[in-house]
Amino acid sequence: MSTNLINLKGTSKGIILTLNDEAGFSNVLEELKKFLLDNHLSMKSDTVPITVKLGYRYLKKSQEEKLKKLLEEEYKLHIENLETELIPKNEVLQKYNESQIKAYSRVVRSGQIIKVEGSLLLIGDVNPGGRVEATENIFILGKLLGNAHAGLNNNEAIIAASFMNPTQLRIGEHISRSPDHDSEGVYLKYASVKEKKINLNELKGFPQIEKELSVFERSLLNE
Repeated sequence: MSTNLINLKGTSKGIILTLNDEAGFSNVLEELKKFLLDNHLSMKSDTVPITVKLGYRYLKKSQEEKLKKLLEEEYKLHIENLETELIPKNEVLQKYNESQIKAYSRVVRSGQIIKVEGSLLLIGDVNPGGRVEATENIFILGKLLGNAHAGLNNNEAIIAASFMNPTQLRIGEHISRSPDHDSEGVYLKYASVKEKKINLNELKGFPQIEKELSVFERSLLNE
């Protein structure tokens, strides 16, 4: 059943009610009232769940209350979900921050910490006792001799360094300490998780690094 502004479809999991997201809310609400008046006897149910799809419409709190009052109080219909294609502002900002590369040019000395959202590009060394953390990847153009924790919530992150002899590496929930590596250190390597273990790999030709650094380069050129 449908009109220009309302579409209703029955599924095995319940009823899906789609509201046109281009028309004004008052027009949609009036259309819905008429639609319910014409069809409520066949729709009325306290047990069948209804999912209301809003599309790209943003509902103010007052508008949401009017919609719920109409469906739940006047027609005793059980709303299970109000679904929207819109992404909350805080999620957009979080995704933006996580996609950025934050650049620092300094030496991270013992007792110092650099922690960023997104990926970290450090031009400088991390001395023993120093620590760097990032929610995504860590790229170090220098010596990694201290602690590095990449992918705070992401086991697929990497840690790359010009010279790597860390006190401790962490990627997501996985940990690797210095005895796991050559005590003299290694050049141009990146660490990643494979088979639930942190492994060191050849840096050359790793496509993700090229992609990340090209994004960073473009952001510098656009500043």
